[in-house]
Amino acid sequence: MDLDSQNITPNPAGNSMALVQGLLNAPRGDRMALVQDLLNAPRGNCMALVQGLLNAPRGNCMALVQGLLNAPRGDRMALVQDLLNAPRGDRMALVQDLLNAPRGNCMALVQGLLNAPRGNCMALVQDLLNAPRGDRMALVQGLLNAPRGDRMALVQGLLNAPRGNCMALVQDLLNAPAGNCMALVQGLLNAPRGNCMALVQGLLNAPRGSCMTLVQGLLNAPRGNRMALVQDLLNAPRGNCMALVQGLLNAPRGNYMALCMALVQGLLNEQAGN
Repeated sequence: MDLDSQNITPNPAGNSMALVQGLLNAPRGDRMALVQDLLNAPRGNCMALVQGLLNAPRGNCMALVQGLLNAPRGDRMALVQDLLNAPRGDRMALVQDLLNAPRGNCMALVQGLLNAPRGNCMALVQDLLNAPRGDRMALVQGLLNAPRGDRMALVQGLLNAPRGNCMALVQDLLNAPAGNCMALVQGLLNAPRGNCMALVQGLLNAPRGSCMTLVQGLLNAPRGNRMALVQDLLNAPRGNCMALVQGLLNAPRGNYMALCMALVQGLLNEQAGN
């Protein structure tokens, strides 16, 4: 996957962290439902929704996510399904007004949408879906920095998504520059045995397909960045490590590429730039 051709650029600082924190701090059932809806949505719609959130001011992004997650499940599911399944529209101004408004106003509007009849949400839907493809990056960083118990709950939501395609791991390892490949393998070998086993099993048990971008991103990134990401995975409790890997590998291919792999590559590129 040529990430440069996907117009992936840095998002405003802190937005993706706010999005992740909102997800991680939500009740487990709400978080799982939202993640499942995102993973099962058409790729373009899923990307547009995430991009719109990440481009908003941090406080508003957090308020929007918290509003979604704290709403009654039926209301939230209706809104998310409308967001993800609606045709793309031309009314981006509404979304921009929502995201640029003071945080209290943003939260009030989101809660009002969630508590309103389902049909009333469609104007917001079309604007979110009209967002151009863009910044989906520090989500992984936020995930790794979250409390471990919260991270496990979020990843379990990913685990429940339909299985995707994943098995080019070995080819990517073998075709990577020797130094990068060695660094990744050393990171695996130096981790606690339980975590190393969990990570490897998660990769090996996934079906063939689309983990190429993740592996290539790791292998082609500067060594310090790559090692930091791998070490975070390996040093987490075994259950968290396994759940994170399986969650990445088991999402549908299109959404997996949009929500997970571009985020990993963006994180590595952002760290390299800094």
